[in-house]
Amino acid sequence: MSAVIKHQIRTTYGPDGVVILDIDQGLMVSVNVVGAKVWQRLERSMTINTIIDELCAEFEMPHETIEADVTDFLRSLAKKSLIDWAETATLKNTGAGNS
Repeated sequence: MSAVIKHQIRTTYGPDGVVILDIDQGLMVSVNVVGAKVWQRLERSMTINTIIDELCAEFEMPHETIEADVTDFLRSLAKKSLIDWAETATLKNTGAGNS
């Protein structure tokens, strides 16, 4: 499973995290440093599992803890319509020639 950032989203990074702006909704969300690390990985189109694995290695925390925190964070972003959910296989199979 992946999370895809919506096209109307703009971001500004700072020392305290990232500010996410949805220009269509006029919504601004401020995210802390750890949330910014998740957001950066979303920008690089990483799968949720890869994001969790990298954060576990970076912070040396239990997988279950990171997984719960990342899942909660992504759900809050989805609730605000900042991201969409996508199946990884679907992303790989999009394009011309699909029937």
